[in-house]
Amino acid sequence: MRKIKIAQIGTGHDHAGVTFAALRRMTDIFEVVGYAQVPEDMGVFQSECYEGAKRYSVEEILAMPDLDAVTVETFDLALVPYAQKAADRGLHVQMDKAPGESAEAYEKLLSTIKEKKLAFGIGYMYRFNPLIRSAFEKVKNGELGKIYAVEADMSCFHVKEKREWLGNFQGGMMQYLGCHLIDLVIRLQGIPQEIIPYNYATGADGVNSKDVAFALLKYPHGLSFVKSSMLASGGYVKRNLVIYGERRKIEICPLEKYESGISTISTKMTEYTPQDGWHGLGKQTESSPFDRYETMLSAFAAMIRGERGYEVDLETEARIHRCLLAACGLPCDYKA
Repeated sequence: MRKIKIAQIGTGHDHAGVTFAALRRMTDIFEVVGYAQVPEDMGVFQSECYEGAKRYSVEEILAMPDLDAVTVETFDLALVPYAQKAADRGLHVQMDKAPGESAEAYEKLLSTIKEKKLAFGIGYMYRFNPLIRSAFEKVKNGELGKIYAVEADMSCFHVKEKREWLGNFQGGMMQYLGCHLIDLVIRLQGIPQEIIPYNYATGADGVNSKDVAFALLKYPHGLSFVKSSMLASGGYVKRNLVIYGERRKIEICPLEKYESGISTISTKMTEYTPQDGWHGLGKQTESSPFDRYETMLSAFAAMIRGERGYEVDLETEARIHRCLLAACGLPCDYKA
């Protein structure tokens, strides 16, 4: 099987280095040409992940006649413009999250992807978490009955400098990490009747970025919410997804637990039924360790080879993004 010839555009995203390192490990699937830095990366560079790799300009990468694909790992707000350049060139695109602050720009990219029949993936990493996938399958099969609420929390603790950096985003923490949770809720429940954002700045250490995010999503059968804080000590191990159904409740907590470095992780799911009573501990399942980036990139490779379709159809991708913008408090017609 011919290897997929791939390059990376950008080193400024939080996941840029580990994504490039994963590509280099996957020698049976990818031939990694090299990488390019861009001005928007603001000098961010995880040098150990790129040691020995060849550096190009963006123009040199886009001009390579035999290149198949790119991963776009720039600073978040530059992701869509560079992904658009690659798609215009006819390259398959794996792009990190979140897809910018413009619904129109993202939808133009998705339109190009569709028109040129390109593979496309976005770095919503929980899409490839095995127990989250299992939970989605149970919902799809009707095992939970009618879903009346979804609750999700993805928090962490960052130092003052990172919270100052967060000020680059109009949507603050909702845009930075809450995007992963909006993705889950919308795919589980569809477009809500109403999205009510409650994003704010704590003002800790004199930082004025919106370091706490909260949004209510109103559905015909109940209220769902997403929450994300940048000032939550121990927040990583308490990240969770709870799906409330008529016949069963599923709780995934932690969403991820490090097993080796930042790449290999595991997760735990508990299922509760009315038969458990008030004091039942439910049925627990723990995943085997898996590599979050290799799993995602393997799916991207399978798409390029025509072995599978999009993880999420492009129309739904556009709707998820519109709902994210609304949850960020940005003006957006998410019901269109």
